[in-house]
Amino acid sequence: MVASIAVTLTRDSVCMADDVDAPHQEVFAFDPDLDLMGMARRIARSSYLPMPSDAWGWTIEHGYAVVAVRPRLLTRYAICLRGDPATVRAADIATLSATYVRPNSPWRFARHGP
Repeated sequence: MVASIAVTLTRDSVCMADDVDAPHQEVFAFDPDLDLMGMARRIARSSYLPMPSDAWGWTIEHGYAVVAVRPRLLTRYAICLRGDPATVRAADIATLSATYVRPNSPWRFARHGP
């Protein structure tokens, strides 16, 4: 059995009402070998990141790697925006930050799929 790694994730507030509960932190348990994309997929499946009606999504960065959690009609998905998320492993980090993609964000018009 592989021990899990605790990674603390902190996210932005998305509105003034959301500020009441700030800071928004949650501890996620990940397999130590899980990469940044895998972590983002797990986070996307959770209810931790709110998706307001105008949401483009969230970015999670570590070093040069940037992944995004994007809304879809009934689900959410994770995509790579920059770098190689496979080079970032849960065993190598203790904290991550999720940044809400606001209209002035450099990622707002980044090409993304699927």
